[in-house]
Amino acid sequence: MRHSDLLSVKENPITLMPSVLILVMLILLLGFFPSVGVGIFYANSNALGLFVYCIILSIYLVRFLPSLQFFPRSICVLVFVLMMYSVIQVMYLNTSSVKSLLSLPIFLFIATSACVWAAGFNKIWDYNLSKVITIVFIILTVIAILNIIIAINFLNYTHYRSVVPFIEASHFALYFGPISIMTALIQNTLTKRFMVAGVVLSLALSIPSMTLLVYTMLIFILLLKFRLMYFLVFGFLILLLSYVVLTTPYFLDRILISNSNQNLTYLVYFQGVYDAYNSLVVSNYLGLGFQLLGTQPRSEQSYIIERLAGIQLNREDGGFLAAKILAEFGILGAIFILYYLKISLEAFVFLKKQILIINNRQNLKHQLVAVIIFAFSVELFVRGAGYFSSGVFLFIFALFYYKKYMRSSFSNSVRQV
Repeated sequence: MRHSDLLSVKENPITLMPSVLILVMLILLLGFFPSVGVGIFYANSNALGLFVYCIILSIYLVRFLPSLQFFPRSICVLVFVLMMYSVIQVMYLNTSSVKSLLSLPIFLFIATSACVWAAGFNKIWDYNLSKVITIVFIILTVIAILNIIIAINFLNYTHYRSVVPFIEASHFALYFGPISIMTALIQNTLTKRFMVAGVVLSLALSIPSMTLLVYTMLIFILLLKFRLMYFLVFGFLILLLSYVVLTTPYFLDRILISNSNQNLTYLVYFQGVYDAYNSLVVSNYLGLGFQLLGTQPRSEQSYIIERLAGIQLNREDGGFLAAKILAEFGILGAIFILYYLKISLEAFVFLKKQILIINNRQNLKHQLVAVIIFAFSVELFVRGAGYFSSGVFLFIFALFYYKKYMRSSFSNSVRQV
């Protein structure tokens, strides 16, 4: 059978189209597996769980491998530049490690799996997607509520406020956040969209989770229209959230910039900032190299964290992804971040145009990909979990889909503004 026949929906709709149940399971397992690897099997990072997930995913999506013969040229160039840049780093800085050498093939396999998933995603019916996203949102909401009501503490799920099966509340937020934005987007009335935002806000305050609160703000920003009533409602919400943040120690301690602030989350974030800066300086702005964050000299924040917590925290992931990328890839990392800001702005403009149309189910796949790109800003600048996270997998998936299937959609939206 020819490749074009194999991928034709009209030729074989039953075997090609995954059922709603299978899609729900694939999406949920992507969120669960990285944390399960740490929480149940005591892995040192999310890599084990994500790697196992990709093996399962690859078995299911192997039929879409022929689609990768049409790999976007820009992504091929990016991979080549990364390889050459890494060689220069090793030659100039004379740095390498077993961790980086072992991590590279695993990361390449995960990235390839994400691209194959994007090729398969292009063949899914939009009607199925809206149902799938809603079901996943409901299941994750129920999981969060159960964790709020019942404190679950077993095996390696000993972190403060774990949201089992997610190893940390922030990991739950990083996965649930984009899902919640997608769910708000696909609702057929403005009231339902605000109800979704209200659910997310309630969970953010109940868990509590600063990361999820940031996602709530992104939902409200997307829903905001340039009308007086919307500005009044949005202004009221800002005042309400400001009051909650300023009167709740959990939230206030995470944003209060002060030399006397000893909140670990606050200290970890600024440790990432200083580690990124120190890494750039010691590497002459080339970066330390892939998976080598933590080998640079320790910052003052690192010693304070060790004194307060008894152990070093987040030395290898930077606390947020931008810090890790800058520290390990230097100038090239800065170029990537600038490029991300460009496509994130394009995704935001695209979504703002789409969200003005209530019950808009056209190009739903394009909208969901735009959400992933836009929402990735939280993992990049607020709270990250390294390269082997569900969020990074989704971003690679979205970037491949954007480059291969919908680049013109973003560009046209920006030009029309």
